[in-house]
Amino acid sequence: MRVTSETLLGSFTYSGWGGSIAFTSILVLDTSTRAEKASSFNIAFGVIVHALDLAVVYLVHDGWEEFVRSQGGAMAITRIVEWRMTVPPEKARELLTSAFEAVGLDPASNAQGVTGHSKARLSRNRWAADVTATITPHEKGSLAQLRIDMPMGTRHYAIADEIAQHIGENVIDDRGLKDAVDRLSKVSRLGGWMELRSLRHYLTATETVRELGQGIWGKDQAIVVLTDERLFLFDKKLVGSRLEEFRLDAITSVVTKRVPIGEDVQVTVAGNAFVIKRLMHGQGEAIARGFREAKLASQGGGSTPFPTQQSASKADELAKFVALHEQGILTDQEFAAMKAQILGV
Repeated sequence: MRVTSETLLGSFTYSGWGGSIAFTSILVLDTSTRAEKASSFNIAFGVIVHALDLAVVYLVHDGWEEFVRSQGGAMAITRIVEWRMTVPPEKARELLTSAFEAVGLDPASNAQGVTGHSKARLSRNRWAADVTATITPHEKGSLAQLRIDMPMGTRHYAIADEIAQHIGENVIDDRGLKDAVDRLSKVSRLGGWMELRSLRHYLTATETVRELGQGIWGKDQAIVVLTDERLFLFDKKLVGSRLEEFRLDAITSVVTKRVPIGEDVQVTVAGNAFVIKRLMHGQGEAIARGFREAKLASQGGGSTPFPTQQSASKADELAKFVALHEQGILTDQEFAAMKAQILGV
């Protein structure tokens, strides 16, 4: 009788531009010399293929970056991310510069904002990137627009997230997104988790989220977003996304219909209607009510749109800046200026 045993030596999976490889090495202990040789061959072959794959990816990253730069960056893929920040422009510039440096963007500050460049990072599966942050004053602090240029790839928003993480969540206004998400049911948050995770990247710096809903758009599930500027539908997939938006003044009606498994919402724009189906009970009505309030206010009806959610009270706004001051993010002078602005003195 011949005894054979197998021992797992190790396994790895690598995914990159140059392709993907999954390899598991097994040492076979057998009286057969042929089996030992085959095992050694498999191990050596896997290591060589993995090394070649890494080399190809590195050369492609480096070569493509140089080619794009030689073309003046004309072939770069651009993504825009907008933030509303709760600090004055000068403090925003300081925080952005520090965040750029922390994520390896080699920052340079200028009158408009901050610029930075990072090389390709194979360890993070990321191409080289040029990032420009343009800062403008705002009544509640400042607005920042991030322009992220990469020669290829889809990791633009990952860079924005890293920068935001170093700046701090208490400095970047969530524009009502967290409260709106919290009002969704657990089922809706689970069904729309991919959209909700990415939604902040698609908001403008000036808008505020009023209501969210999760339902069926065409054949796919999607998130319905009502802000104080627009209504848009957002469907995020594993590869790519779909977004369709409508200005509030272009929408003629939003009608809710109750069905056995939820609510359907029909939106009419320029005589054309589309339907978002199977929203959870209450979501469709909330979106329709918010739209009517905004429409009435825009026509001079004397009603304030979203009366219970339009903006935080002066006390709430002041509390935010008190917290930033206590954390050392705002200096005494900056806090005094923001306090005077809120109180109108």
